[in-house]
This record gives sequence, C-alpha cells and structure tokens, in this order.
Amino acid sequence: MRKSGYYDIMRKIHLDQGNVVYLANTAGGNRFRMYTSKKIDKPDFTGMKMRVSPVYSPLVRALGGAPVSMAPADVYTAMERGVVDGYGWTYTGIDVFGWNEVTKFVIDHPFYSLDGAILINKAVWDKMPADVRATLEQIGADLELEVQKYIGDRLSKEDQKLRKLGVLPITFSKADAERYIKVAYEAGWKDFVEKNADAIKANPGVLESLQRLGN
Repeated sequence: MRKSGYYDIMRKIHLDQGNVVYLANTAGGNRFRMYTSKKIDKPDFTGMKMRVSPVYSPLVRALGGAPVSMAPADVYTAMERGVVDGYGWTYTGIDVFGWNEVTKFVIDHPFYSLDGAILINKAVWDKMPADVRATLEQIGADLELEVQKYIGDRLSKEDQKLRKLGVLPITFSKADAERYIKVAYEAGWKDFVEKNADAIKANPGVLESLQRLGN
C-alpha cells in the first residue's frame, strides 16, 4: 500500500478534504463478503433483501437485490425473522456476533479492501513536537505490518472455522465469479464518483490513480 503510492494519495485526500492526517491503515488486508440464508447458484440477488452499509449497497442494487440499511446490532434478529435474506460483512468476525447461528452460506468471492484508518486532527498534529510526529509515523507503519500478519493468520483459518460452525461456501463458476467481481467494482466506482464529484474535479488525475491502485 505504501510502496504503490496509495498511502500518499490517501494522505493528500484526507488533508485536503477533511483536514486530518491519515496516519495508518490498520485493516491488514481484510476484505468484504456477502452472507446469506439462501443458496444461490449465480450472482443474482433478485427477490432478496440484503442488509447493507453504504459500502456494498451499489453491488446489491446492481445484482437486483433490495438493500436494507441496518445497524449491526439488528442483523441477528433480522436474519432470524427473515426480515433480510443476507448481509454484507468483513471476511472475518461474524461469529463474534453469533451471526453464524442464523447464516447458512457465504459467497466465497471477496471484494474491496477494508480501510481501518487512524486519523489525527491536523491542528493537533501541527502542535506536536517534530520528534513525536516522527515517532507516530514510524509506529503507524510498524502497526500496519503487525496487523497484516495478525489478519493474515485469521483469514487463513476463517473458512475452516465457518464450515465447522455450519456456514458453507458458495462458489460461482469462473465466468460468474468474474462477473460478480466486475459488477462489484463497476457499481462501487460509479457510486464513488457520484458522491465525490467535487473532490475528483478539484484533484485532476486522482480518480485514475485510485482506480489503478484500488481494483
């Protein structure tokens, strides 16, 4: 992320748009997946209600599903009562909430990358002594590597754990899997461009750079 230039772009965008310092990304390579109570054979959510956050709302719509905004605390009951047929979440962690008890399948085609950013108010940052800022910069970079190792270990064990908990993977055909991921990114970028039109206009080339690094 740092070697590719993505970190530098995020640093600039956060400073320009939010007046905050983007210190580190602590997601560690975690990604998103869709979890369901129904088995589907192809990337088609027609007739399905899917709990969403704004992150994967465009994907659900693009595949014909009905997005339902809902706080994580309400997901268990909503799945249990059939209010929704599935939900989006990170690759790891559904067992933390006990959602595995009301989930039968996981679509085993992860998409996007989680962004767990550590942000510091620019005014506060500027008041810090230079040596403190330098130390925090190093801590941020070191933390990214530690989290990457930790998350990598969790990711390697997650699918086996979910199987033991009764959550089975759905794997599409190669063509359908490619279509699923293609739709995820096309719908996601379209939504991103619509929501950030002013920032994109004010920063020529930034969209192309993000798309190159983020797909």
